[in-house]
Amino acid sequence: MRSLSLLLALSLLAPAVPAAAQDMARIPAGRYLPLYDRGEGAVRVSAFRIDRAPVTRGEFLAFVKANPEWRRDRVKPLFADARYLADWRSPLDAGAADDLRRPVVNVSWFAARAYCAAQGGRLPTVDEWEYVA
Repeated sequence: MRSLSLLLALSLLAPAVPAAAQDMARIPAGRYLPLYDRGEGAVRVSAFRIDRAPVTRGEFLAFVKANPEWRRDRVKPLFADARYLADWRSPLDAGAADDLRRPVVNVSWFAARAYCAAQGGRLPTVDEWEYVA
């Protein structure tokens, strides 16, 4: 299983406007040409909102504390590999204050999806991510 950098993969999406909507960018509907041609030509993407900034280590630490099943010492191997949160000092220590402001990395897709759900959002689809990128 590949670990994901939340800098790229954990962008919170929400179909409804959440309380923290000011921290989200509204992406208008549109069309784009996918990087890998699937024989469809331009792909239509509906409007959506996406976080303006990556999820920080501190934000993900708060999630792990509230959802202990996602601690690196408790997560099921099916949902994360050995690299999951490997750069943290311990299961509940993501580093010094400066570290907590950095983007979280080494998070599995399953953990990223669970984090987004806990925030009332979801991960972007491939088309949404490619369109906004």
